[in-house]
Amino acid sequence: MKLRSTLLTVALLAPACGGEEPTPPVTNTTLYQRLGEKAGIAGAIDAIVAAEVMDPEIAAFFAPPSTAGHTPNVAQIKECLVAQVANAAGGPEQYPTTVSGGFTCRSMVAAHAGLGISATVFDKFVMIAANTLTAAGVAPADVTTLGGVLNSTKGAVVTPPNLYQRLGGNSGIKGAVDAIVAAEVMEPDIGAFFAPALMAGHTPSAVQIKECLVLQIGNAAGGPEQYPAMVSGGFTCRTMAAAHAGLGISAATFDKFVMIAANTLTGLGVSAEDVGVLGGVLNSTKPDVTR
Repeated sequence: MKLRSTLLTVALLAPACGGEEPTPPVTNTTLYQRLGEKAGIAGAIDAIVAAEVMDPEIAAFFAPPSTAGHTPNVAQIKECLVAQVANAAGGPEQYPTTVSGGFTCRSMVAAHAGLGISATVFDKFVMIAANTLTAAGVAPADVTTLGGVLNSTKGAVVTPPNLYQRLGGNSGIKGAVDAIVAAEVMEPDIGAFFAPALMAGHTPSAVQIKECLVLQIGNAAGGPEQYPAMVSGGFTCRTMAAAHAGLGISAATFDKFVMIAANTLTGLGVSAEDVGVLGGVLNSTKPDVTR
């Protein structure tokens, strides 16, 4: 598919007589014209969307269930994209506008609210679009211009990562818990509380304790983890009050635990703000943990 319109760039050759030179090609076309106007842009959008949905991380955002209740279908999404690109390219199309089925295209903020699109996924979308346009014969300068149009919407499209995402999701939290427990057990006042014999008859193993901590932190950080929940070996994580009943943990020992956890997280590169949030989560359990 060749998108660049040739209607206004064909060289008008004069009759081959009298030594007359051919008329030079017309070059003062607009971006809208170079893209083939609305028909060419529609073809480009078809090609771009076909390429985008081949990527699993992007395809889901073209599925109506992702915003159930007010989602346009794929055809309507493409119609909105055509109007948006055409308008940005200098065409007569208006954006936002109403497309087929009476659906009204929304602002970038409204259209992507709650979708949780990361900066990485957004950048991948732009790269795929640019590669598709290049393969279709669009000039590099025009691809760059269109890329600039897309990138200008990044702030409206991308959802800033929440605490769970900043911690690296479940795997990142698991690594942090491993590091925290390894640091905590080096402290004599704390290490004993990770010994199974201390709660004989109903004590989780150190592995199960860490699994419960991962679930607890993941849940508090806004992840999909549930807490309390069952972990390996059929052990069910308990409430803070039940898990620490009768252990005689002092306020000083608790504060030392929180300080070691905070220092470990800082050493792992967690921001001071996020360490403060996690410290607040831990400190909120103090009445249930200490005697």
